[in-house]
Amino acid sequence: MRKFFLRRRNIKISEENIAEYHRRTEEMQKKRHSYLKQRLEALNDGIIAIIITIMVLEVPLPNGQNIASYYNFLGSLSVFLVSFFVVANFWYELGQSLALVDEIDKGIIIFDFVFLATLSLLPILTKWMMHNPSQLAVVNYGIVYMVANLLKTWLAHSQFRKVLGAKNNISEMMTKVIIGRFVLTAIFNLLLIVAAYFYPQITLYAYLALPIIDFFFPEDKAPQKKF
Repeated sequence: MRKFFLRRRNIKISEENIAEYHRRTEEMQKKRHSYLKQRLEALNDGIIAIIITIMVLEVPLPNGQNIASYYNFLGSLSVFLVSFFVVANFWYELGQSLALVDEIDKGIIIFDFVFLATLSLLPILTKWMMHNPSQLAVVNYGIVYMVANLLKTWLAHSQFRKVLGAKNNISEMMTKVIIGRFVLTAIFNLLLIVAAYFYPQITLYAYLALPIIDFFFPEDKAPQKKF
């Protein structure tokens, strides 16, 4: 009888140990995901800072009293300023998405890396488009700009699903809203690409104006709740 109770006690202790193990494992997972989020935000800031630094280093200095080189300097400076606001606007919206949650998973990291790779192409394409506003230059810019916007929208969708959960009425409503926004973004950018094919000069100004207007446009002042 004594052996029986000891055996029962050992089983109980074993079950408690397993429960404690699972609890500690979940805590470690949360800490790891939170740490990954901090590292990802730091990496985003670092890569975007490098992109902006490379852009400003490519601005050529005027050559003495040469008026032509001064105009070239002003043109390159305008390319830098436009590229700066394009990148800054994407950085801001990416930060807004990541600020919604305390933890991230590997899927978000992969999407973020693809987004950063796409974003890295925008400055050189902006320079190409402004120095040579040909059909090919504007269309290529439009394609990369569309991909960056779609990735940004999908990242926001992933964060909302993580915050609200996968199966509830609010989550389903937000999913429909973000998918609708995703589709509208795709359609709008496809129309711009088509316009760039036929009217590259006009579409160029639209592409340059959109991110600047979006960056300075007043945002919703409603406070965001962090989960």
